[in-house]
Amino acid sequence: AIERQRLTTAIRELSLIDYLTGLYNRRGFMLIAKQQILLANRNKKKTCVFFCDIDGLKYINDTYGHDKGDRLITSTAKIIKNSFRASDIVARIGGDEFAILAFEATIESSENIIQHINKNLKTYNDSKKNKFEISLSIGISQYDPNLPDTIEKLLIQADKRMYEEKKRKLIKKHDELTIE
Repeated sequence: AIERQRLTTAIRELSLIDYLTGLYNRRGFMLIAKQQILLANRNKKKTCVFFCDIDGLKYINDTYGHDKGDRLITSTAKIIKNSFRASDIVARIGGDEFAILAFEATIESSENIIQHINKNLKTYNDSKKNKFEISLSIGISQYDPNLPDTIEKLLIQADKRMYEEKKRKLIKKHDELTIE
């Protein structure tokens, strides 16, 4: 009975945790985030969803190999996890996509969080641990108990904003290359 309970716990953990990063996977994130959104609604607290995507992972996989790409993903996961509070929900929800539910964060306070992420990215990149730098595109949406929404819709909004940032970066890079 003890062994069966241990196996059941291990299987449950495997179904909620990303094997590569040790973060929650999409299923784990959605399960916990739904409960936290209900709690935020009951306590009348705003909460933010961050959607992060690693810039250029395909190029790194194609140029340096998937083992380097996996190391980039695990390094990025650590940077993101260390940029948020232990009480926030951090997950790898796709190949190079991460979602975070930051409790009691607002759009206004999210600028400080973005600065913290960028500081941690800079520290990592300055260490020259890889031949390439880690760069993230980030989108944010906010849960407001006065205008309640589902975690699915919040993720879609944050994802859309992340792609807008990615597009701005590409335009900026193109403009810089054109000027040179």
